Amino acid sequence: MNKINRFLHFLLPLCFLVGCNIKHQTITSSQAIESAYPPTIMIDGTLYQDSGYINNLVTCGTADNMINSSVNLNELPTKDNQSNFGTGYEYQIWNDGYINVKLDHKWVAFVRIDKKSLEIPDFVANFQAEVLETTNDTLLVKITELPEDFQFLFPSSIEHIKPISLSSDYIISKEDKKEFDSHTLVGKKVHVHFDGSMQHTQPESSIPIQLNKIYRIVIVE
Repeated sequence: MNKINRFLHFLLPLCFLVGCNIKHQTITSSQAIESAYPPTIMIDGTLYQDSGYINNLVTCGTADNMINSSVNLNELPTKDNQSNFGTGYEYQIWNDGYINVKLDHKWVAFVRIDKKSLEIPDFVANFQAEVLETTNDTLLVKITELPEDFQFLFPSSIEHIKPISLSSDYIISKEDKKEFDSHTLVGKKVHVHFDGSMQHTQPESSIPIQLNKIYRIVIVE
């Protein structure tokens, strides 16, 4: 019994120390997350942050320059051609307050930090479609209008594009931005913004087209 008591007397302080150490690590991790900034670059003395959108209208792959220095993610760049997410990234100067940065073979739009807006830029792929069917969490739609600038994304003309399956999670109303009941949408038109990439586009496949990343679905009528 004395041996057990001595063992417990030795073990309890260790448990206390371990517990304190775990708590300290948790706080430190939380503080690090709170202090992190979005991906940001500085070009010509101006800060630009990741808008979250892909620019699908970049037709020339020639870069204007490259990110050649970096700071930590919890800092903001202070020098031109500097980022807080790494170096070696090419960029293009776009118009209307945007810079395109090449990340994972895609041109990601960075927006001037004083220009943030809820409006989706014109260079983001989009189309209008009619809702054919609905389930609890998906819509099956048929494209009715496709801007000429984005027709190259699809393998065929509008009349030959297969139905597209969409997640209803991205639906917002035009008036109050609240989610719609998907069962009321059959026959209505929706305006869809997405990143320009998709799967199952082969005409011979019976599987509906699936968009890889949807930004927003708005009910237009």
